[in-house]
Amino acid sequence: MSKTVYTTIRWVAIICLVLAFALSAAWATTYYTSKNIDGMGGAIVINSNAKVSIPEGALTNYLKEQNQDAVEITVEMEEIYDAKGQLTTLMFTFGPSGAYFDPPLELRLKGNYMLADHLLFDENGEALEYTTQGNVNLMTFYLPHFSKYSYDDYSYGSTK
Repeated sequence: MSKTVYTTIRWVAIICLVLAFALSAAWATTYYTSKNIDGMGGAIVINSNAKVSIPEGALTNYLKEQNQDAVEITVEMEEIYDAKGQLTTLMFTFGPSGAYFDPPLELRLKGNYMLADHLLFDENGEALEYTTQGNVNLMTFYLPHFSKYSYDDYSYGSTK
């Protein structure tokens, strides 16, 4: 067998192995959005199944402390899927870090995000308060401050 044919076969085998591994591993989809919000509140749509609502007055104390009229709120949401394509975890990172709210912000998740017996945990492993509507296909979580949050389990520092 010629060296060229052998090299080609070896590269084809390597590519097949890489593709097989990639298809069997978990993957993620990331959404990122931001919006300037003032004391009147507002909403940030992350995607068709996730939205953050900022009630009027929720930022008043934070904005006064920061000597600002408005603040850029950032939201990163990562959907983590298993090898079978099933959603297993949602990870959220909100900014600016250290921002706090009274009343709390509302994170609404609906539809295919509703996983049986899953909650939203902050980076300290504390479960957040929530309410459900309908037949549990809409959950509203209440965020008193910005942090990293995980919908499903407390898994910071590990990869799923």
